[in-house]
Amino acid sequence: MNILLTGAGGYIGSNLTKELAKNKDLKIYCLSRSAINSNNEIEGVRYFNSDLASDNFPESLPENIDCVIHLAQSSNYRKFPEMAGDIFSVNVRSTQLLLDWAVKNKIKKFIFASTGNVYKTRKKLLSEKDICEPLGYYGASKYAAEQLIKPYEVFFDVIILRIFGVYGPGQKNMTIPNIINKHKNSEVISLAQNQGLFLTPLYIDDCIQMLKTILLSPLKNKFNLYNLAGSKKVHLGELLSIISNITGIKTEIKNTPDEPMYLMGNGTLFKKDFNYKSTTSLKKGLRATLLYEQTK
Repeated sequence: MNILLTGAGGYIGSNLTKELAKNKDLKIYCLSRSAINSNNEIEGVRYFNSDLASDNFPESLPENIDCVIHLAQSSNYRKFPEMAGDIFSVNVRSTQLLLDWAVKNKIKKFIFASTGNVYKTRKKLLSEKDICEPLGYYGASKYAAEQLIKPYEVFFDVIILRIFGVYGPGQKNMTIPNIINKHKNSEVISLAQNQGLFLTPLYIDDCIQMLKTILLSPLKNKFNLYNLAGSKKVHLGELLSIISNITGIKTEIKNTPDEPMYLMGNGTLFKKDFNYKSTTSLKKGLRATLLYEQTK
């Protein structure tokens, strides 16, 4: 099977490339916006550099691809409104160009990495049937891309994955690594009502195995929509307590009167349809992440 993977330089993309490269029946073509460090290149994997914000990027793509895994997203997703154009170009426009290319090249499967941020915020585990009402531009751009992708089920299998709270060793500038860094530096951490954000953390190894499973498994439908989320619902206060128990270092929390926030996914549909069982508990995942930080 020939696979085109966009966003190969990102956290999920780089980990997925390593895993898929172990399967010698797969030929992997990795596309990223910036050059992959030669030290991180994997034998047998072909790398392409192209700016997905450019309309002509499909011209550089290889032929005879069977499956597209579209993980790429704008690295400027937090910079709204000043980088709204780049967010739209990479998250929405490039998706449309890639879909056009996929039809012309007769691919068989198109996997799109979306986000839990497409949903309306609610104090419960969000299922695939819940209302989508993204609050921010990033979530709106991902939801717009989802709407563009769905009609293409008449040409190839479509899989949209709404991913919640991925974390793990080597991740940077996201919720859990930021919390770990503050803990490591003995910073006071402000949390709304001593809780902060409620989330369902998904360890990177589980996320990669889920992606691999849906890539290699037969599908029941032409259009498929799944949440990818961890099994445990937790707020940041509880997360810090687990981290403190692992490190033996107490974290000082400053209580604020703000309302806690919620972004929790119900991932049971994916696990049921693919008979998938998570392999990494939250404590085990945090321990592995903290151990990596200690060895840096």
